[in-house]
Amino acid sequence: MTALGLWNIASALSFLNSSSVIHGNISKNSIFLSSSGEWKLFGLEFTCSSPSQLTSSPSSHFFPPELSSASRPDLDGLPIHCIDSWMFAMFLNSIFNPESSNFVKGAIPTTLYNQIRGLVIKDAKSRKSIKDVIIDAKAGWWWDNEPVRIALELNEMSIVGKDRGDEILRKLQPLLSTTTFADEYKTFKILPNLLSALEFGGFINALPVVLEIAKELQKSEFDKVVWPCLARLFGNQDRQVRRMLLDYMETIISLLTKFGDGKESKVVVDVVWNNISVGFSDPSPIIREATLKSILSIIPKLNDRIINTDLLKYLAKLQVDEEPGIRTNTTICLGKLAKHLNEPTRKKVLVPAFTRALKDPFPPSRNAGLLAISATVEFLDIVEITQRLIPHVSVLLIDTEKNIRTLAFKCIDGLIKTVEKHAKDMPETANLPPQSTTTGQSAATKATSPASTTDGWSSWTATKLTESIMGKPKPVVSPTDSGKTSSQGDTVKSSVDYGTRSSVEQQVSEKKVESGWDTLENGWEEETDDLFDDTATTKPLQTNNSVSLSKPGTGGGGMKLTSQKESLFLDDAFETSSRTSTSSSVTNLMETDTFFGDVKGGVVEEKSAIEIDRERRRAKLAEMKEARKAARLGAKKI
Repeated sequence: MTALGLWNIASALSFLNSSSVIHGNISKNSIFLSSSGEWKLFGLEFTCSSPSQLTSSPSSHFFPPELSSASRPDLDGLPIHCIDSWMFAMFLNSIFNPESSNFVKGAIPTTLYNQIRGLVIKDAKSRKSIKDVIIDAKAGWWWDNEPVRIALELNEMSIVGKDRGDEILRKLQPLLSTTTFADEYKTFKILPNLLSALEFGGFINALPVVLEIAKELQKSEFDKVVWPCLARLFGNQDRQVRRMLLDYMETIISLLTKFGDGKESKVVVDVVWNNISVGFSDPSPIIREATLKSILSIIPKLNDRIINTDLLKYLAKLQVDEEPGIRTNTTICLGKLAKHLNEPTRKKVLVPAFTRALKDPFPPSRNAGLLAISATVEFLDIVEITQRLIPHVSVLLIDTEKNIRTLAFKCIDGLIKTVEKHAKDMPETANLPPQSTTTGQSAATKATSPASTTDGWSSWTATKLTESIMGKPKPVVSPTDSGKTSSQGDTVKSSVDYGTRSSVEQQVSEKKVESGWDTLENGWEEETDDLFDDTATTKPLQTNNSVSLSKPGTGGGGMKLTSQKESLFLDDAFETSSRTSTSSSVTNLMETDTFFGDVKGGVVEEKSAIEIDRERRRAKLAEMKEARKAARLGAKKI
């Protein structure tokens, strides 16, 4: 800063002399420091316009020989600059050689010494002016000092060309991290010049330098000097300005956090977000992409409404952008954004967004989708992983790009491990709701009550249910009785005891609850009518695909049906029949190999059996219709 201070003093003296003014009081006592650390020339109380008018001053020990001699020759004919030139050289000598009262080289740099020694020529008329020294300095000591040259050029940034200004900024930025410039000089001298060039001179490249200096400011200085300028820049519609602000968004947000005192979120929403959000739909792809990248820096300062609503609307549009790079960066952004979303929004957004990326024809976009899935697996629902993500990721296992295939294997391996971990914590079986005992108790009550012993509609329902499933079994007759059966038309009693009513009624009640039907009667009428349709062609049941019977206790498991719904009722009815064992015809049926054809102990003609069965079914149908009608009339009377 000494070199720069000497330059400032020399410049001030040159200006005074060019205006025909003699300072005449140059010494350390006439130099003051400004708030920026710059040297300022004071002591103007002894200024005059002619050497003859200068008789004395506090710096008289620096007077030239012509003023210190007793004869004092004619001074009016001397140049104006002669006195200040001599005094400036002696002042400079006192800085480099404080112990010497005479002008000597000493510690004065050689280049500087060669430039200023013409100021101490004893012949006043031959003495060089300070202006000449300044002109020579542009090829000498001062100009060889890069900090001085940069500081001097910085004062003229508003009038230099853009290329020259950018070069100055490139040289200035590395010096800011050193002790070349005092902190005060950077804050109160360099920073105002840069802000002026940034806002009014169009030097947008000055923004990084401004932000670098702003890191060392106090809060009051930042609020007063830097932030007002930045806030105005955010409202600037120039794309170059907007692009630079977006590129350095992370630094800007860190400064707002440092100096915001907890109020930075409101500032970010009101000033930053409201101005940069228009960039999502900007016609320029560069601005759209820069806006997308900057979002991650301001996410912590945005409120939930903006994050989970407004921002996601913009990202949804960008994921189908015509630029593949923007689509890729959108997927990456969503992956990093996941931790800031609320739970409902994650379930609604993440999986559809990632699966869309996996289908993108641009390989880096598919790559980004796989990376995003791997990074956010902790936020994904296990059902979504198994039903949606794993099928989509598996498609990429044979992707045309090798790196995609490799990453897909890693991704699906991570998903499988997540599912395995979840499956280990699952119960061994589903927890079925406890069955209500009300229905069973009611059925048991009906079975023991006097009303249940009558041949009412409940008895008919149990019989019809079993018949609808098993079909009407064929009568078992001996060979000697076959002729009587065909000729006399005697009805053979059924060889099956269908079990108690309580067991069947209980299962019917359970079926009613499961299906949601309104009434038991309506639920069953359709099946019984179809089953007993007289126009239907009767066909013998086949043991290989319909019903197979085996003796109880022989390992055959009783009765096997192809319909699970029918077996639910039939098994219970058959087990009840086995428990009661009140009819010997049950044993006869279990010993029967088939319903028709060969029977142990005799053979029945198939045609005669079909005709007998048809007559019996018609008679039984008429009987059941009458019983149903009677049951309905009885219910109405009750």
